[in-house]
Amino acid sequence: MAEKGQVTQIKPNNKAVVKMLRTEACAKCRACMVFSSKEMVLEASNACNASVGDWVELELQQDGFLSAVMIMYGFPCACLLVGIAVGYFWLAGFVPGFNREILSFICGLIALLISHLVIKKNNYRWENNKKYTPVAARMAAPPTEEELEYQLIANGEK
Repeated sequence: MAEKGQVTQIKPNNKAVVKMLRTEACAKCRACMVFSSKEMVLEASNACNASVGDWVELELQQDGFLSAVMIMYGFPCACLLVGIAVGYFWLAGFVPGFNREILSFICGLIALLISHLVIKKNNYRWENNKKYTPVAARMAAPPTEEELEYQLIANGEK
């Protein structure tokens, strides 16, 4: 299901800044601490040529969402586990007398840090990829009172 949001700003690169209410799943996540509990602001491709004040439906490709989750969570987790294994089984042989568990913990943290640096370095590739960015696909009617009330109840604010 597409999410509704209101365009607050149009940027020159055909991007629209959209303000929307958090959905139930998004409200429970709390991964993005920058936004308030009620609203979130994001940048989307302006495919429907909306102007400021218009309501739009936002969509994200399903495979793009899953790929983004794997990049942000799967890759660092795999690097952490590989770092722990390398520190425990391989590097411990080169550092005799050092606690094997502590060495594997340190190697895991270093691998986790490296994974985040790799993601940050390659972020420019994903920022401009339509697969990972939301799209203001079509114009929408403003949300009804029932939709707004449902979202407030789902978010635990009423």
